[in-house]
Amino acid sequence: MRQTRAQPSYGLVGSGQAARHFGRYLRLRRIPFKRWTRRSGVPAEKALADCGTILLLIKDDALAPFIKAHPFLKGKRLVHFSGSLTVPGVVGLHPLVSFAPKRLSLKDYERIAFISETGGPSLQDIFPRLKNPSYGVLPRMKPYYHALCVMAGNFPVLLWRKFFREFSRVTGAPASAAKPYLDSVLANLGRGPSAVLSGPFARRDAGTIRRNAAALKGDSYQPVYRAFARAEFRRTK
Repeated sequence: MRQTRAQPSYGLVGSGQAARHFGRYLRLRRIPFKRWTRRSGVPAEKALADCGTILLLIKDDALAPFIKAHPFLKGKRLVHFSGSLTVPGVVGLHPLVSFAPKRLSLKDYERIAFISETGGPSLQDIFPRLKNPSYGVLPRMKPYYHALCVMAGNFPVLLWRKFFREFSRVTGAPASAAKPYLDSVLANLGRGPSAVLSGPFARRDAGTIRRNAAALKGDSYQPVYRAFARAEFRRTK
C-alpha cells in the first residue's frame, strides 16, 4: 500500500536574506516547509493553510501590518526573527549571525546561536530537530541587545571600508597590501573578550590620540574617532 506523504507543518513567509538562508537550512535538515512570498501568485491563506507554524521572516515594520491583514494567522503558531521587537502572541527567535548572499554549509548553519525571549518557547520547542545553541534574553532587554548586535555587525565594516578606501588614496598602495593588517586584527579579535587593543589605545597615549583626531579635521570620521576614545577611556577609568 502506498504511504501518504505527510504534509509540511511549517510555513515560511519572506524573500529576504534571512528567509532564503533559513529555508536552505531547513532543506539541508530535510525538514519540510512551504514558502510564500508576495510573488507566489496565490493568497497566503491558501498556500499556508495546512501549516501549523508560520515563520514571519519579514521586515520588522511589516510584522504587525501583515498579521493584521491575514486573519487566518490567528489559528497558527507564529514566529519572527526580529532581534529588537517583542510582538504579543508571536514567538521571537533571533539568529545571531550576519547573513550574506553566499549560502552556508549545514555545519555552519548548525553553529548559529538563536536568542529567544526568556519565559517563552526556545528554538528546540519550535524546531525539535534543530540542535543549535539557544539562549534567552528578557523581552525588555531586546532593544539593548539588538543595538549591541547592530554595532558589532556594522560599525567594524564601516571602519574597514573607510580604511581601505583612504589607505590606497594616501599611500598609492593597492588595498591588498593592507590585508595582512586586517588578518592580524581578526586573529586578535578571535580571542574573544580577552582581545587586546593596539597602538595609542593600548598605551593610553592621549597625545597621539589628540593628534590623530586633529589630522581628521574636516573628515566625517573625526567625531567617530573622538567618540570611540571617549567611550573607551571612560569605561576603563
